[in-house]
Amino acid sequence: MNENYLPTDSSVLNDPKRLEAIANLGLFSEEVRKSLDGITERAAVRFNLPVSLVTAVLHDTQFFVSSYGLEAGWLADARGTPIEWSFCRFAVEERREFVVGVPGAEERVRGNPLVTEGLIGCYAGVPLISTSGNALGTLCVIGPKVRVFAEDEIQELKRLGEMAVREIERLAQLGN
Repeated sequence: MNENYLPTDSSVLNDPKRLEAIANLGLFSEEVRKSLDGITERAAVRFNLPVSLVTAVLHDTQFFVSSYGLEAGWLADARGTPIEWSFCRFAVEERREFVVGVPGAEERVRGNPLVTEGLIGCYAGVPLISTSGNALGTLCVIGPKVRVFAEDEIQELKRLGEMAVREIERLAQLGN
């Protein structure tokens, strides 16, 4: 088994201040989900891909705060994955976009069950960085087929990610 699918000891993912910031933002509320659903839908439509997510990346799991395109199945029911399966964790750990046009070519995800079972053929995710500087999770788009992402597309995904952060923080101020 690829060592990337063992539990992470990432200092970024385990940072107590980052995890506390996530908890304080109320990301797991229904109001936040509903408010972000428009952004995930917009991202999926813009990229012509079937799935878009806003994730909260914790130390041991990633939670789907908002999703578009996951209407049924175990991923929709679970609303997340173990951190070992998370593509999003790389964007959070590195605090930069993580783009995979050909999963078999990216060593960190080559053996990922979501790739080997044919669920992910391409992925582009940007970290959601709060105004306090914490990497909360990502806005990402996912498709079943290999795809190259252009630089202007990544810039658009970043703009949508910034919009998601503004909405999350606005709702947190209102006490969602």
